[in-house]
Amino acid sequence: DFHWGGMENTSLTTLNDKTLHTAETENLFESNSLVAHELAHQWFGDFVTCKEWSHTWLNEGFATYYDWLWQGHFGGPNETLYALYGAAKGIFSNANETRGIVWRKYTNPGEMFNYLAYPKGAWVLHMLRSELGADLYRKAIHLYLESHAYGSVTSEDLCAAVENVSGKSYERFFDQWVNGIGAPQLDVEYAWDEKTKFAKVTVKQTQKITETAPLFQFPLVLRFANQHENFEQSVQVREKEEVFYFSLQRAPDLVRIDPHSALLAKVNFKPPRPMLFAQLAEDGDIVGQLLALDQLADKPDKDAVAKIRRVLQSAKHYGVRIRAAELLQQARSDESLAALLDSTNQADARVRNSVMKALGGFYDSSARMALLRELKTEKNPGIQATAISGLTAYQTSEVKEVLTRFLNVPSYRDRLSGAALGAIKGQDDPAITEAVLEFLERRSKELPSNVLGACLETIGSLQRQALKKDSARELLLSYLNHSREQVRVAAINGLGNLEDPKAVAVLETFKSINENKPEKGAAEKALEKIRNIQKPNEELKGLRTELSTLREAGRELKKEVEMLRKKFEAKP
Repeated sequence: DFHWGGMENTSLTTLNDKTLHTAETENLFESNSLVAHELAHQWFGDFVTCKEWSHTWLNEGFATYYDWLWQGHFGGPNETLYALYGAAKGIFSNANETRGIVWRKYTNPGEMFNYLAYPKGAWVLHMLRSELGADLYRKAIHLYLESHAYGSVTSEDLCAAVENVSGKSYERFFDQWVNGIGAPQLDVEYAWDEKTKFAKVTVKQTQKITETAPLFQFPLVLRFANQHENFEQSVQVREKEEVFYFSLQRAPDLVRIDPHSALLAKVNFKPPRPMLFAQLAEDGDIVGQLLALDQLADKPDKDAVAKIRRVLQSAKHYGVRIRAAELLQQARSDESLAALLDSTNQADARVRNSVMKALGGFYDSSARMALLRELKTEKNPGIQATAISGLTAYQTSEVKEVLTRFLNVPSYRDRLSGAALGAIKGQDDPAITEAVLEFLERRSKELPSNVLGACLETIGSLQRQALKKDSARELLLSYLNHSREQVRVAAINGLGNLEDPKAVAVLETFKSINENKPEKGAAEKALEKIRNIQKPNEELKGLRTELSTLREAGRELKKEVEMLRKKFEAKP
């Protein structure tokens, strides 16, 4: 029940047992990045440490970035670029950023351990290294560490070290990237004048500008390329809108904004389709390929699907192939399904897994057959687990037999059993309950926490519609005092899934425990589920009201008819 992947205790890193993997998992699961992150903490976090929690990024941002640098050293520069690309997408998914990386208004230190301290902090260091150059950056970091050995530091200490070795002020850099809010959002437009041979690039900063989030100032590299020319130039962006002109010999086939991934910015640049396809074909520029794929996601027509298919089958970098598989799933057309079915033979386990995951996003007999076929031939349990999850939508006797069988197939950390439980829960067929109960009775004492927990939550879901819930409720209640926290939480979730009012009194006992205990939050959600089921359906309430009104009207009508009858009978 160790909550984290690792912890950088001074002189001794602690890692949890999930960091161990068997050989058949290939490169689908590996812990090298975690080891690199925690090892970097021996310098950034232990040798020097942040003076207060508001400067947490000096621990976590450094450890994150030095993991990315290690990936580039070990697997080639594209690995660092791939990490930067993925991190930037994650950072910009947090659309409502309201504070800087350094923030002193926290009420709990846990608030500081978020995307600002980790990936955004790492990106700030990358921009700093890009501006200084690798050698000068290394000198600055060496000075920063040696000057504060076995001591505590703030962001100002890092800034001072950078200024010392560079001889320039970096106050603005730290002010806008470390203390400031957000990052630039750029609308970029390109035009070519054939008569003057000038390329025109317009850059607009479109992020929300406020007193606490002023305009950014930054260097921006632009690249223009064709068969005869490859021209790069750095420009300085200072204003809300700026126009730059470049004299070229001929029109470029390709225009790249920030080709070296040196700037954290959300760039909206939509080149013409031919230029986009040229960018997609540039195998030496994986971030350019990924950005081209992102844009093709908006219009995955037959032409685009054909290009994406080619990338899935031939791109050098696994990350580009993975993204291609994702887009073919999103396209959800006959052509995209055919492209995936024709691309299952992948040497890299990570790409094979992404193709199986993409096939699981279709509801088609050919996709089902491919998933079942994969389960017979694939040796990697991680990919087998993905194929099992992809079968969830198919309510056939063959699939149910496969799910029940894989529930009992041994695998490292019971990964296959866990996947089967997830699919069984998704199918929501009470007929499989007995197989799950038998599995639980036989294996409960040896299952890892996550699989045992999945078993309990699945039983609660499958028995939701049962007329008698007593045995399922008592089973789940018996796990509420389990020695492992993850199992206790799963038992509470299972009671919520069961939707049994008789569990309310027990769940209420968790409301008074410490706020930091996960059982409290789980119990509150479970209670909400059960009480929502107990509430009368609004539509049913309306029908009851309408029926009551009709009955009242009927009684009044009956009285009037009776009165008329008496009057009629009273006539001579």
